[in-house]
Amino acid sequence: MATNKHATIRYHALDRCFSNGGKKYFMENLIEACGDAIYAFTGTSEGISRRQIFEDIKFMESEQGWLVPLERCKEDKKVYYRYSDSNYSIKKQAINESEANQLKETLLILACNQIWNPIACH
Repeated sequence: MATNKHATIRYHALDRCFSNGGKKYFMENLIEACGDAIYAFTGTSEGISRRQIFEDIKFMESEQGWLVPLERCKEDKKVYYRYSDSNYSIKKQAINESEANQLKETLLILACNQIWNPIACH
């Protein structure tokens, strides 16, 4: 199964981890949380690699993602992750301009496919 197939599930699992101020989420915890979320959705266990979680975090911090305010906190030789803003969540973000344009295009395509409304295509 393609890694990107469950990307949204992983992003939301990571978001829940980063939002939880009551627990320190180290890399092992993030991998486990993503694996549990995928299992809850699909009923199958899939191994999630450290590299995949790092790539997911990189995307979440990027402009193409959500520009998440992520902190990396050192404890001994390990690092745990959390949002610097305890109220932040990707679920609270408005859609960006690119997403709005994609939505408009999709709605136009749907309108064009309606037999009763051929004018919407022009």
